[in-house]
Amino acid sequence: MRLWSRLRQWIGHRQFEADLAEEIRIHREMEHDYRAAGGEGRFFGSEALALEQSREAWGFAWLDSFAQDIRYAWRGIRRAPGFALTVIGTIGLGLGINATLFTVFNTYVFRTIAVSDPHNLYEFWWESRDGTWGATWPQFQELRRENNVFTDVAAYDSLYAALDGRPATGETVSGNYFAVLAPGAHLGRLIQPDDADVIVLSYDTWRNSYGADPHILGRKLRLRGRTLEVIGVARSGFTGIADVVREFWVKGPPPASAGPPPSVRLLGRLRPGVTPEVACSGVLVWAQAETSGLPAARRAARTHIVSRATPIEYSPRMLAALAPLFAAFGLVLAIACANVSNMMLARALVRQREIAIRVSLGAGRTRLVRQLLTESLLLAFPAAAAGIAISSGCCSERFRHLSYGSSSSHPSKPIGGSAPSFCWPRYARRCCSGLCPRCKPHGRGWWRQTAEIFRAITGHRACAAFWWRARWRCARFY
Repeated sequence: MRLWSRLRQWIGHRQFEADLAEEIRIHREMEHDYRAAGGEGRFFGSEALALEQSREAWGFAWLDSFAQDIRYAWRGIRRAPGFALTVIGTIGLGLGINATLFTVFNTYVFRTIAVSDPHNLYEFWWESRDGTWGATWPQFQELRRENNVFTDVAAYDSLYAALDGRPATGETVSGNYFAVLAPGAHLGRLIQPDDADVIVLSYDTWRNSYGADPHILGRKLRLRGRTLEVIGVARSGFTGIADVVREFWVKGPPPASAGPPPSVRLLGRLRPGVTPEVACSGVLVWAQAETSGLPAARRAARTHIVSRATPIEYSPRMLAALAPLFAAFGLVLAIACANVSNMMLARALVRQREIAIRVSLGAGRTRLVRQLLTESLLLAFPAAAAGIAISSGCCSERFRHLSYGSSSSHPSKPIGGSAPSFCWPRYARRCCSGLCPRCKPHGRGWWRQTAEIFRAITGHRACAAFWWRARWRCARFY
C-alpha cells in the first residue's frame, strides 16, 4: 500500500503540491492564532524544510532529483549547442567507424556458418612444387573411397553464370555436399547423390528474385544452356561457406568440356579422435601416392587444412595481416576521445565558478557527481545512437554493393547486429568522462577528489589500493 501511495502521489504531484501548500498554510495560521492567544511552544520551523521532508516521505525523492538533473542538464546543452553537437559528432563518428570494422570482422571471422556442428568442418588441399593446388573430380571420388581420417568428404567449386538471364553466383557441388553440411531446407529437399539436372536456390534468391513463390518447386530454370529443375530452397541464413554469398547450388561434376579438368575444393568432417594435424598428414600421404605418376613439379609437396566454422579462419596470420587496419581505426577513436577530453577540460575551467557556487549553497558531493553523470548521459546517448546509425549505414545493402558495382553479382555476406554491443561500453566510458568538471584539471589534489568521487558513487570509502594507485599516477603525471 505504501508503494502504491507513493506512486499515486508521484503521478498526481501537482495536486499533492497544492494540498501540501494548503496544509502548511493552515499550520501557519494555527501557530499564529496560538501565539496571539499568548501560548508558548516550538516554532513551526522552515517551510522549505517541511516541504522537502514531506516530499521524501510521500514520494520518490531520487526520481524527482533525477528529473531535476535532466532538466538542468538539458538547459545547459541548450545554452551551448555548439559544444554538444561537437561532442556528439566527434564521438559518434569515431564509434561509427570502429563499430563498422567490428561488425564486418564479426560477420566474417566470429560468426559461425549456419550448418550442423560447424567447428568440426575443415577444408583441405594439397600443393605441388610448382605452386599449383586443388583436386579434380576423379581425385575427389578416389579420396572419398580411400580416406581414413574424415567421416565423409564433399567437393564444391564456384560457378558464375546467368541464371534465367540474370547474373548470379553459385556453386557446383557433389551429391553428398548437403549431407556433410546439413544446413536444412526451407522448401522441398536438397541435392542428393542420385540427382541429375537439379538446382537448389538460396532463401534470399527465392524471396528477392522469385517473389517467395510457394510453387517454385518443379520450375525449370536455364543455366549455361542447361535446363535445371528446382527441387528445394535452402534454409534462411545459409548462404554457403565462402565469404561470398551463394545464390544457387547445382549437382556436379559439370559437363565435360575441352581443356584441363576443373579443380574442386574439398571439405570433410574429422573422425572422432583425429586432430587436424593428423588429418593433414594423412591427406599428404594419400596425395603423394595419388600424384606419384605425374611430373616431379606436379607432385604433391605439402598439404593445408583450415577450419570452415567461419567464412574466414581466425588465425595469427590473419590477425597479423589486419593489425595495421585495427591500429588505424583505433587511432581514429583515440583521436576522437582526446579531442573530447580536451573540450571537457576547457569546459571544466569555465564551470569551476558554477560548481563552487553550488557547493557554497549546500550541494553535496553525491548530488554534484550525479548531476555531471546525467549531463554526460544526455551527450553519450545521442553519440552512441549516432555511432550505431553510421555503422548501420556503412553496413547497409546499398553501401555494400558499391564495392561490387552491381547488386546482382558477387554479393557479400549479410552484415549487421554487432554495432550496439560495440558502442555501449564506449557509451559508459563517455558517461564517466563527464566527471572532469568535478576534478581540478591542475594540481596534486586530483587523487583526493578521485577518491571522493569513488566514495560518492559507491557509498564506501575508497580502498587503500585505489587510493595509493591514484596518488602514484598523480605524482607520475603531475
